[in-house]
Amino acid sequence: AGHGDPLEESVTLRNAATESVELAGYVLDLGGQRDDLPDTTLAPGETFTVHIGPGTDTDTDHYLGRGAPALNDEGDTVTVVGPDDAVSARRVYG
Repeated sequence: AGHGDPLEESVTLRNAATESVELAGYVLDLGGQRDDLPDTTLAPGETFTVHIGPGTDTDTDHYLGRGAPALNDEGDTVTVVGPDDAVSARRVYG
């Protein structure tokens, strides 16, 4: 994605736990830019994709509606932060 089209950028979350996870209160940190995750529940094994650009939210997709890319190709870190400000997941993008 890099410095290209934000419509092409996305981050997919997968619930690897054996219990459902409530995403309400969780924050997605994209290289220091933070966005709240929507109030949705992820069942075990389910995936949920956060798109950087605009679009219409569904049960499996959430759109931040940004007009500029949030991630660069230099290895930005994508972090999911829980309601207690504890890091739930972290991955290097790129």
